[in-house]
This record gives sequence, structure tokens and C-alpha cells, in this order.
Amino acid sequence: MKTMRLWIIALMLLVSLCGCSSNQVPTSEVSEISSNVSENDSDISLSDGETSAFTTSEATSSEPTISTEEKSSTQSTASQKVAETPITTNSSSGNSSNPTTSKEQEKPASSKPEEQPKSAFAKPFDNTTMKSDLISYGTSIGMSHITEFSADFGGGEITPYETDRVTFLPPVETWHYGNNSADKLKQDICYDIKNWKSKSESTYTLYFEKDSKHSGEYIIYVIIG
Repeated sequence: MKTMRLWIIALMLLVSLCGCSSNQVPTSEVSEISSNVSENDSDISLSDGETSAFTTSEATSSEPTISTEEKSSTQSTASQKVAETPITTNSSSGNSSNPTTSKEQEKPASSKPEEQPKSAFAKPFDNTTMKSDLISYGTSIGMSHITEFSADFGGGEITPYETDRVTFLPPVETWHYGNNSADKLKQDICYDIKNWKSKSESTYTLYFEKDSKHSGEYIIYVIIG
């Protein structure tokens, strides 16, 4: 638009400078040219206005239009979601208030103590195992266990009834020992074996005799032949 105005001014100056010429352009023609230029300028201005209006309208229409009802519905939905959100609490704070309960739950169930195997010296007696254990003890202190006399002594089984050929300490009678005295019974018999060792004896004989006066009981001899 500025260019057109400059052209008009330049044209008017040109007409003024050339007014004295014989080929002078009539004033009416100049006015007509100016009028046409003004109309063109107006058309250009109108076109610019329409373009601006079109651009503004196009920019406005590109933006999404949100109605008041839609905004209200969106806000209501957001409020409902906030209300429905569960509120979590720190459960660890509740547990820490009672640590004793947790420790008690972690404790393993108490198991029953393992039962000790029955001793051969406890009632009812296992005389075979008793003899084996006592002979092992005698061997450990250097004593040898025998059951028969040597040929020099006439041979035969060694028993407490061969009074002319044997010697023995007072026998151990098991009926004197209670159910919880198995260790004491074994210690007393071992003591008799050790006693013979202290008298420079090297052999001994264990003789188990059933107690006729006490059922299930024994009379135990430690004999030196």
C-alpha cells in the first residue's frame, strides 16, 4: 500500500513538472488515475482487513471450545476420584508399638528334650550288655576277665561256690538300687574290679546270679580265682 502511494506522489510531481509541455496530460486524466489508484488502495486495504479477519477467525476456530457444563462435569469427576482414593496408613507404626508380640511369634515351638537311651544298668537289667561294659572297663585298667580255672587249678567254671579256690568281695545286690541309680550301680561294680587291681591281681571273674528273693534282681560277684 505504501508503494502505491509513493507511485501516486511521484506521478503527481511528474505532471506538475511537465505542465508546460505541449504534450501536457489533462488534469481530468490525472484525477481519474488518482481515483483509480485510491480505489485500488481501498481494495487492497479491504483485502488486508479480510485477510486479518480470516486469520483471526481461523486461529480462534482452531482452539477447542469447552462449554460451562463440560467444565463443571470435569471438575466433578476429578473431585470424585480424589474422594475415592484410599488413604493408606503406615502399618509399621502399629507393629512397632508392640515388638514383643512379633518376637514371640518368631520363636520356634519348644521341642521336647530328646530321650536318652536306656542304660543296661537300669531296670529291667540287660545283663549281657552289663557284663560287656564291665569287662571293657577292666581291660582299660589292665585286668583280664576269665570264666574257668586254669588246668593247674583243676579246671572247671569259676563260681562263688568254689570256696576253697576263690575269693570275692561282698557281692553287689541290685535290689538295693532304685530306678534312677543305674550309674551308681555301675560305679560300685567297677570299684570292686579296681580294688582287685590295687591288690596286684591281674585276672577276675564276673558272676551274675538271679536273686531268688527279689524278682528281676541280680547278685553280682567279682571273683578272684
